[in-house]
Amino acid sequence: MIVKLRGFGVGATGVLLSALLIPAFRLLHIPRFNPRLIAIFVAAWFIVSLFGSLFFAGLGFPKEVVRQLKRRGDSIPVPWTTLADVFLPLAYFAAGFLLMSAYNYVIAVLCFDGRYDLLLDQVDRALLHGHSVGGIVYRLLQMPSLRWIFPLAQAIYGLLFPQIGAVAILLSLVVGRKESLRYVSALLTAYALALLIFAAVPAGGPAMIYKNHFDNLPSLRATVAYQKFVEAQLTAVLQKMPSRMIGPAYLIACPALHLTQPLIMFWFVRRWRRLRLFLVVYIALLIPSILLLEEHYLVDLIVGCAVAVVAVAVTMPRHTARTSNPVEAATPCGAS
Repeated sequence: MIVKLRGFGVGATGVLLSALLIPAFRLLHIPRFNPRLIAIFVAAWFIVSLFGSLFFAGLGFPKEVVRQLKRRGDSIPVPWTTLADVFLPLAYFAAGFLLMSAYNYVIAVLCFDGRYDLLLDQVDRALLHGHSVGGIVYRLLQMPSLRWIFPLAQAIYGLLFPQIGAVAILLSLVVGRKESLRYVSALLTAYALALLIFAAVPAGGPAMIYKNHFDNLPSLRATVAYQKFVEAQLTAVLQKMPSRMIGPAYLIACPALHLTQPLIMFWFVRRWRRLRLFLVVYIALLIPSILLLEEHYLVDLIVGCAVAVVAVAVTMPRHTARTSNPVEAATPCGAS
């Protein structure tokens, strides 16, 4: 009964927040969302999530995957409940992400003026003994022998997106829909906390200060295109361009959710040794990649770690602390 009431409360809150967006967008003269961009974003994310789940399944349960491949000639019907288990957490995250993206724009209109990027840059200089993320990147770009690290950083950075949905699918099929929904709830809790922090510290990231660093580096076209897309969306919102239509974008520098999310993923897959090791290596490579691409300040990463801890703590069931073996291995449903 408590679980049902909690689920009803989350759903009611989502409906209320969605309804409030309409008057908020009109009152603040925020351009409308482009439905085509939303459809492309959601469809692309669903597809890459499915491919990512195949990789994670092969990495985490290679014997079970081989056994299923050997049976590929058999006619094995997929129950509708399994499809629902896979689809619902993905749809929940997609809807939550779009809702958070919309409120990201609302807060930007009310609070963003660019001053806090200078503040976070100063905090970074204190942490890095007088250096800044943009300054370090600029010096590295002057060394032709080290330019190869930037395309590598771009690839590592982009690999996060399929992993987010892949973990949701894996949890649904192996542990159950409830665990997958709890994982998505942790992610969306992190997004909600990020919005609150963004309202207090509205900053967009080092790329807002250190412009044009990557313009002469053809291998980083994707990064440059995305950063310019985000800047264009922010400009359209701040300048109240009613003729423009905006798309889902993440405008928040602090906290760095690009680090928060894999930390949350690590917590939920910690029971599987191979997946745990993969994410440890991935996170170790991701941290310098985020800084090299000037997506976040160093202090953003520190705050991002704290947000991950809070998001997991908030969504973790109370009985987990009393479980004798919280990392007990799970096997895929139907595995012998």
